[in-house]
Amino acid sequence: MQIYVSSCTKDGGIYRYEINNTGLRFVDKIPLSEPKYTVVHNGRLYAIKKQAWSDCAVSGLISYKIESDGSLTEPSEILPTGGVGSCHLDIGKDGAVYTANYYSGSVSRIKGSEIITVSHTGHSSDIFRQTHPYAHFVRVLSDTNVVVCDLGCDEVVLYDKALTRLCAAKLPSGIGPRHLVTAKNDRELWVLSEMGSTLTRLTYDGKRLDVHETIDLYPDRMREVVHTKSAAIRISADEKTLYTSNRGFDVISIVDISTSKARLCGEVPSFGGSPRDFNISPDGKLLVVTNEASGIALFSVDDRVPRLIHTYPLDAPLCVSFG
Repeated sequence: MQIYVSSCTKDGGIYRYEINNTGLRFVDKIPLSEPKYTVVHNGRLYAIKKQAWSDCAVSGLISYKIESDGSLTEPSEILPTGGVGSCHLDIGKDGAVYTANYYSGSVSRIKGSEIITVSHTGHSSDIFRQTHPYAHFVRVLSDTNVVVCDLGCDEVVLYDKALTRLCAAKLPSGIGPRHLVTAKNDRELWVLSEMGSTLTRLTYDGKRLDVHETIDLYPDRMREVVHTKSAAIRISADEKTLYTSNRGFDVISIVDISTSKARLCGEVPSFGGSPRDFNISPDGKLLVVTNEASGIALFSVDDRVPRLIHTYPLDAPLCVSFG
């Protein structure tokens, strides 16, 4: 199993690890200045980098061929994403790349030499972090429609594959939706909010998004640590368990969704500072956390509970993908 971790420093890159009997074994590194989010799709690894040109703030998109041994070769040319501060991406069935552009509050579609960028409008209630749109996440659904989380507007926006806006779901004011996962063949969406550290359940019928309950993940603890921020969310293969990360508390939380109501049922330390991202291996047996302030933490997942195997130092790890 190949594990790719982006190290977001000027002399960073994509670090490749393999699993052995004792944990992770570092294999090699592809140099890339300030890589952010990565996605593996159809034998290639796609990566967003912070800035592609010294005279331009627009972010860049690059991809690599994944060889049979897991090595990354044949880098593509770096393409503009059409936005500033691109922080998340996904790939459509037709090979189109979609990016969420945080600072410019927009979403882009990149197909060949064609780039379509659509800007969001509006704001929400937080006078420091929600004065304008901040697109933070993009996902292509199985019907080819596209959903985008906008932290600045407290919205989840639905587009068709050509980025024609279809509708938007308004979430509770001030919570700052960051990432989401889908369940039940994309008919149910669970949205993790960064600022409120909440989970919101949405349903989707192919045409519209409906907002249902929102639960507080840490209802009695939000004042314990200043500037606590939730970050990433993943779902188990059987769709019974959600996992979320929180920076500040530095934990991975375990949420049961096997019944009609979500229930926080436990948490484990992330064994590092500021867990920005994490991912579950395709076989469901491992969970890899990228603690941005300290390095990588490798967990086994037994009976839904992550258990630490080992930690590995790495500068500013931001994202983890499996190949």
